[in-house]
Parts: sequence; structure tokens; C-alpha cells
Amino acid sequence: MHERVKLLHVIAPSPRSPGREIDVYLKPLIEELKELWNFGMRMYDSLTGQFFQLYAALLWMINDFSTYGDLSRWSTKKYQACPICMGDRSSFGI
Repeated sequence: MHERVKLLHVIAPSPRSPGREIDVYLKPLIEELKELWNFGMRMYDSLTGQFFQLYAALLWMINDFSTYGDLSRWSTKKYQACPICMGDRSSFGI
């Protein structure tokens, strides 16, 4: 199998990064992924010479903790910083 095209999407933080308004950039991606998940897309396999139905899904994302907060809309700062622990926290203030 030959890999001719690799597509990598990156939104790098900057002083003018979108922060919590990142939905503007993610909405088109999410809409396309929903369409690919539900209906798929007819693709051509040049190796076999046949068409097939391609389905796609986003399996995971890798990001830092502050970006995780922006994406999940959970405050990753202060007392309830962990979005997994939420109310069952074992942290304390000094």
C-alpha cells in the first residue's frame, strides 16, 4: 500500500488563539465526520480497480490540558480542575 497523501490538522496556540471559541473551526470537521460515519463516501481503490464505501470516525485527539478544557468547556484550573474526577475530587487548597 502506498501512502501518497497524509493530512494533518493542527491548530497551534498563539496570543490570538480562538480559546473557547474553537467551535467555529471544529464545526465543519464534525459535520463532515458525521456524514462519513452515517453515510460514508464512495471511493475508488486503484490497486484492485474496484469501488468501495468508505466510513470514517475520529478515534482520539491528543492535546494539552488547557486545550482539553477549551474543547470540553470544563474549567481545568482552580479547585475542580480535573474533568474526569469532577465532584469526586481529593484536592485541597493551601
